[in-house]
Order: sequence, then structure tokens, then C-alpha cells
Amino acid sequence: MPSTFILSNYAATYQAGTSHANDMIDVATLKIYDGTQPADADTALGGTNHELASFTLPAKASNSVGGTGVITLGAISDTTWILSGTASFARVTKGANTLFDCSVGLAGASPDIIINVNPVTSGAVAHIVPSPTYTVTK
Repeated sequence: MPSTFILSNYAATYQAGTSHANDMIDVATLKIYDGTQPADADTALGGTNHELASFTLPAKASNSVGGTGVITLGAISDTTWILSGTASFARVTKGANTLFDCSVGLAGASPDIIINVNPVTSGAVAHIVPSPTYTVTK
């Protein structure tokens, strides 16, 4: 699955300054889902989307935001798959606000986030390949 990075309207307000963008992703939550990715990051998840894993993004000191609108995440700690299924996309939130959606899959499919195995098995280690990079555009 190729890149499907979609910034939310809420997150688009942080584009003006790099320090704001870094604050935006500071200790945000990345959840991986199965099912069809919503049309945009402002659309609610559907009844066929099931959370497969939840990761806490690193503190902003571990992330970098370039002046050109590129966000590079620091190392993301492993977690455990909550359910079995086929991972298809991720949603990143901070509190009640959605920041962005993006594709998830194996390296050969060129997704935004590369995971260690897909489909996934409940109880197994969920691992994200280090340093996903996103170009922030809206």
C-alpha cells in the first residue's frame, strides 16, 4: 500500500512554525487499524475499523521537524497486538484531536509506516520500523 498520509484540519493549524509541529506530535498516540482508511483524517472511524495496536510516540526531543514541513519520528517502543487482523492504516491523535492518518504495511508495499508482520496475531510483538518520515502538507 503506497503512502496515504492525510493531515487533519486541526493539525494543519500547526504548519506555520516548526516548534508548533513538534509540540503537536509530542507524546501523541499512534493506533493501527484494520479495514478501509477513512476518506480523510477528519472523518470518524467506521464500524469495520478495529484497533490492532496502540503506540505512544516519543517525547518531542526524540522527534525532529524540518523547516520544509518534514516530520521524522524518533524510535517508537514495541507494544503487543491487541487483536488479530490485517493492518491497513494508522491514526495519530493527541488527546481528543486527530492529527493525521497514514498507510501501514510491509516494507515491499511502500507504506507510510512499516510493521514487522502483516497480517498480525493477537499477543505477538508489534514493531514499527524506526524513524517514519512524513512531509506535512494540506
